[in-house]
Amino acid sequence: ASLFVVLILVLSTLAFSLITLRILNRRILNEVIKRAETLCRSTASTAGYTLISQDLLGLDNIVYRIKASSSDIAYMAIVNLEGEILVHSDTKKTGELFRPGAGKVLQKAEDGTSVSEIAGPVRGLIEVRTPIDFMEKPLGSVVLAIDKAVMVEAQREARSRILADRKSTRLTARH
Repeated sequence: ASLFVVLILVLSTLAFSLITLRILNRRILNEVIKRAETLCRSTASTAGYTLISQDLLGLDNIVYRIKASSSDIAYMAIVNLEGEILVHSDTKKTGELFRPGAGKVLQKAEDGTSVSEIAGPVRGLIEVRTPIDFMEKPLGSVVLAIDKAVMVEAQREARSRILADRKSTRLTARH
């Protein structure tokens, strides 16, 4: 009977740990997406006036500052309605046609913002695309890609902490 009780306790602890980790992974993904959407939307609202006034240096400054603010941003671009890259964090790509990565669309908002998971270096990317409108006139879009490696590392660290806390709880219970 004691063995049966111990087995049930171990299995239920394992099940709750797996559920907790799944919830935690989803929460981290949602936070990364929210942050990327916020950056993309604020850039789109700022870029509207700069784009209509054809201030490419201003657009370049916006992209540079946002990209420099966070190491997990893989790239950022401002694209016109024809798909031409007006400004890109990799300046060599400026003037090229933007080719969106093929991947799974995770969500689409009413304002036209879309979030996709695409293949990329190492772990893949989360790509957010937000339309740029100025006085209800579409001008282009902002594209921001977040490297999933940073998110995977945060998930790994959280898992390690949960497992370490569980081990320390078991050790404390034994003494």
